[in-house]
Amino acid sequence: MDAGKNVKILGRWHCAAKGEGWCVVDSPAYVDVSAFLYNWAPMCDVKVEAVLNDDDQREVLMNKYSMGTPSWKAKQDRPSNAEPQAGETLYHITYKFKPGCTATGYVMPSFIR
Repeated sequence: MDAGKNVKILGRWHCAAKGEGWCVVDSPAYVDVSAFLYNWAPMCDVKVEAVLNDDDQREVLMNKYSMGTPSWKAKQDRPSNAEPQAGETLYHITYKFKPGCTATGYVMPSFIR
């Protein structure tokens, strides 16, 4: 699937019975994620959330509450861990097919062939 030059799909999971699913993508800018997802707009309602790994989230919260810097790092050695590199941002994307579009959505659209 071509998500564009600045969007890397790290994983996709589907619940065919509900006509919905989730994916995690890596991109330095939301505008690129948005351009990719625009292809699905006719058949899906899409929700996008920026997400952080454990260490980045801990740092954000500790800075917000003036608690200093974290003294330890989370163990991130799982092969499925999508650890971002410098300058990358992860997005959690949830979709649900619109009524009447579920079957159409599982047929490969022309823009990803």
